[in-house]
Amino acid sequence: MLKESRGAVAIPRTGVRGDGDKQYVLVVEGGKVARRDVTVGLTDEVRALTEIKKGLTVGETAIVGAAEGMKVGEQVQVVGREG
Repeated sequence: MLKESRGAVAIPRTGVRGDGDKQYVLVVEGGKVARRDVTVGLTDEVRALTEIKKGLTVGETAIVGAAEGMKVGEQVQVVGREG
C-alpha cells in the first residue's frame, strides 16, 4: 500500500522498475496488473523507500519485489498488504 508523508507518495524501492530510460511501477487495478510510468524523486536508503513525484496516487496497490513473469492485463489476487 502506498503511504503519504508531507505530501509525497513513497513506495518500497523494489517496486520501481526500469524500461530503457523510463521508470515504472506495476499496480493492481480492477484485479489486473497495470503499468504506471512514474517520475521518481528522492530515495530514503535507511527505510528503502522511493518518492514518486508523478504517476501514482495514495491508495493504489503497488506490486513490489520480484515480478518476473507478470504481464500487464494479467489477473492477480492481492493476498498481503502493508499499511
